[in-house]
Amino acid sequence: MTRTHNTETAWAGWQISLPSAWRMAKLNGTWNRGGVTFADAERPRLELAWYWVTRRGFDAASYARRHLIGRVPRRERKSGADDLVEDSIPAFATAIRRPEGDRTAGVCFSRDTNRILHWVYYHGEEDENTAFRTAHLPRWRDQPLSRPVRWRFFDVAFTTPPGFRLRSATLNLGDMQVRLVDPSGWGVRRHLCVRPIYPARLALARQSLEAWLQALFRKTQGMYRPRGGKSGQTTTVSTRHGPTLRLEGRLQFLLRFPLRPLVFRAPGCTEAILCHLEQHDKLLYLQVSAPRRHIPELRDEVLGSFPRPESESDPSESSHGETRQTTSL
Repeated sequence: MTRTHNTETAWAGWQISLPSAWRMAKLNGTWNRGGVTFADAERPRLELAWYWVTRRGFDAASYARRHLIGRVPRRERKSGADDLVEDSIPAFATAIRRPEGDRTAGVCFSRDTNRILHWVYYHGEEDENTAFRTAHLPRWRDQPLSRPVRWRFFDVAFTTPPGFRLRSATLNLGDMQVRLVDPSGWGVRRHLCVRPIYPARLALARQSLEAWLQALFRKTQGMYRPRGGKSGQTTTVSTRHGPTLRLEGRLQFLLRFPLRPLVFRAPGCTEAILCHLEQHDKLLYLQVSAPRRHIPELRDEVLGSFPRPESESDPSESSHGETRQTTSL
């Protein structure tokens, strides 16, 4: 029997249990509609695709059966319905799967978020297949936007405040970027950009922490320009993660007045910080765009959710990768 270690992956609201040997290989889309592929060292193992259901009276069970039977060749569809298996997963109102030769396809529906999840699992050894059905799949869940949402991918873990959903993401080797937006209500939208860069020792060998902050702000600023000159004036603040540089910005002049009605939902202010997580050998870039009064609270909540230095860690924390959350700097 092959013994595997499990890990938690949290992406775009989905919180799933997977073997630790599986890694993200491909991703696309947003919170409303997107997908991600997980692979081991040899081949793809799991494909996920989701979309947000806006239609009233949606019958998830009937949809799941039609979709799974529709994957069967037409001449075999009468017998295909007999292979459908309904799973009892607490987090999903509907969970149906069907074996298909060397793979198993399934459909889940979350009533908390009204999202449909399509998944295809590519079979491995028999004990792996059993573990997927009995140990991994029952632990999947979709996190509602009305509560803080946990993110965990590769060796990065943090939590975002309620309302924020995935807008776009770029995962490159050594440079990952996740953009989130809170579109709730009719007021000004709030934006977050989380960008870990590693290894920090190589990044800092190229240029200083201040130069990195100014360069990253120029790449992600969008409609904003830095305060205090062309490159911006940085200030240093003390956090539990060590010295942290801060750079403030505001909407460009032409967007603040004549074209303001066209961008009325864009925040007038933005703040970017960059800190060196020495024990994790990472640079953490965090940019918050929101009304000025909301920026400190959002910044502290996201920054505080990153793992604490080991010297401050609580020995009672779980050994399965769960990180205690805190909102204090």
